[in-house]
Amino acid sequence: MEIYATFGLATQDIEEAKGWLQDILELSAQGGDNDYHGDYYSFGEFGGEYVKLCSGVSEDEDGKYPTDHDFPDESLLMYLSGAKEGSAILKAIESRPDRFEKLRQDRFDD
Repeated sequence: MEIYATFGLATQDIEEAKGWLQDILELSAQGGDNDYHGDYYSFGEFGGEYVKLCSGVSEDEDGKYPTDHDFPDESLLMYLSGAKEGSAILKAIESRPDRFEKLRQDRFDD
């Protein structure tokens, strides 16, 4: 079973959020920018798990729009994909509800 989760963050500062994730995950981040996610940070692929921190607002030639239409009011979003039951990464993120609010979680059979 794989778990995919979306989290909102208790800050609007992507650099602060990146620091929070680096502290609890003990992983370094790779920065990037694309049309869909705007500025973002990704945290490797560790055992099939992948964390992406991005702006909640994207922009293209037609203007600005929510990165995830289910959560248009979130200024930052964090996506966890490919997590397994008992994932240390998921547990670490969930251990800080003061910083990370789970907005959605889906489970899929392998």
